[in-house]
Amino acid sequence: VGDAIDPADGSFWMCDPNLRRLVNYRMDGTMKKIIGKTKYTQTSPIRHPADIAIDNSGLIYVVESTYDDVLVFDKTGKKKGQFTVPQPTAIAVNDNYIVVGAKAGFVIMDKNAKILKVVGTAGKGANQFDTVNGVALDADNNIYIVDTYNNRISKYSISGKRLWMTNAGYPGNKHNVPGKKEYTSKH
Repeated sequence: VGDAIDPADGSFWMCDPNLRRLVNYRMDGTMKKIIGKTKYTQTSPIRHPADIAIDNSGLIYVVESTYDDVLVFDKTGKKKGQFTVPQPTAIAVNDNYIVVGAKAGFVIMDKNAKILKVVGTAGKGANQFDTVNGVALDADNNIYIVDTYNNRISKYSISGKRLWMTNAGYPGNKHNVPGKKEYTSKH
């Protein structure tokens, strides 16, 4: 479901929620490494990975939506930390910040996972969110948010101030879209 490019060597990491693991591939498609187990056990280090980000120091951040957790591993697979974010869905990291998207907004943290700002609540309003499934940080620490079911893309400053917002179409949870033919099935 989630993927990331390792900034150190350009390899590709992906989340494999079915087998509860992270898989690292070389860019030629050959497998390089696995973090996690191929069968679930009570001691599996990863239970349900949903998104992944890798910082320049090599730390791997894994969102576990089902468990309200973000796990942190080094590249050997050793768990280095864990922090809680309610209903996390997406993650982005850089040298200074961690940004975690969630069902009802996003959280801006420093690299020690200290919360600096919580942005948003659940809903359809201008300052509300309905599942943040995409998060990115640029070189100036601006945050880009994909608000999936509100069909909005927004840019925020690192302080949490919205800089712009654009609609990306009709919200996915609306059914009667003006000018569009409704499709129904007849049995």
